[in-house]
Amino acid sequence: METLKIGRQELYTLVWNKPVSRLADELNVKAADLRKYCKALNIPLPEQGHWSRIQFGKPVEQVPLPPAPEPISPEPAPDTTEPAPIVVQNPEPPIYFPGETELSFKVPDRLINPDPLILAAERGLKRRRWSKTDMAATDEHQLPIRVSEAHIGRALRIMDTLVKCWKRRGYTISIQYREAYVHLREVKDRFSLREISKKLPKKGEYDRQEYEPTGQFAFRTDWPGKEWKDGRLPLEDQILSILNYMELDARRLERTWAENAKKREMAEALRRQKELVIKNQQAELEAFNNLLRDAVRWKQLQVLDAYLAALSASQEHTPTFIAWLEWAKQKRAAAEPTSNFELTNRITD
Repeated sequence: METLKIGRQELYTLVWNKPVSRLADELNVKAADLRKYCKALNIPLPEQGHWSRIQFGKPVEQVPLPPAPEPISPEPAPDTTEPAPIVVQNPEPPIYFPGETELSFKVPDRLINPDPLILAAERGLKRRRWSKTDMAATDEHQLPIRVSEAHIGRALRIMDTLVKCWKRRGYTISIQYREAYVHLREVKDRFSLREISKKLPKKGEYDRQEYEPTGQFAFRTDWPGKEWKDGRLPLEDQILSILNYMELDARRLERTWAENAKKREMAEALRRQKELVIKNQQAELEAFNNLLRDAVRWKQLQVLDAYLAALSASQEHTPTFIAWLEWAKQKRAAAEPTSNFELTNRITD
């Protein structure tokens, strides 16, 4: 936890020099808390669209700093030069890869040494269209970009910056038909850039629906499904946020995959262990059944011995009988289980 102490005049200067969301990140405060803080000190904030107008060179007006608010209770008025500190949680720090600095994510005012993917997309965007309200769109097997003709240059600069950042981080890009993917190691994330348009009233019932470009851009990724739009911050100032979001979600997914793989490995080890237990149990049962069969045979052979002895005593020992008795004794000896007993074949681990 950290405390933030900023004088009223200093805070007024800061909020009129950079967007609140960026200033909040620098001060380690939530943007909503910073706005409440400004409201409590009667500090005016730029209206929506202020920074977009500055970006495109349009005139803007800065509201002067009004007097400090009067206290509404008999309690002493707060020191407006050094207001009471507000306590906020530190936001998640941005991710920087080796060799990256804040300037690594800046979108230039013109294309500088564009990536081959951007040159291919530029050819697709500059094809002839039916009317001025029709959007320029890239061809299949090109980066998916759909914007009005007036904003082709801006779209290419934004996408060129993203492509270079992805490649610098070791990501790869693949294009399949009209879909493009960023491969963050094993994570595959589809992306697109478009200009938001609004429907125009139809001139006739059977006329085709026409759309009017708004100049507002939107960049989308499909995993886990998020869109960044022009708003308080133009899309150019959200490059690092896009990259951080994609990297963090890829890491979360990789952790999930690793955890699931470990669970599958443990389940497979348990399955093999159970199979081994069952196999050993079956082997023990088979060995015991063999033991029982040998015991029954041994008992039967004892009866056979008594029978052969009785025959030998009661029968005349003719050559034929002697030959048969010899044959019987050989068969009986071959069937003796105790002489063929092998201990290692009857005990399992």
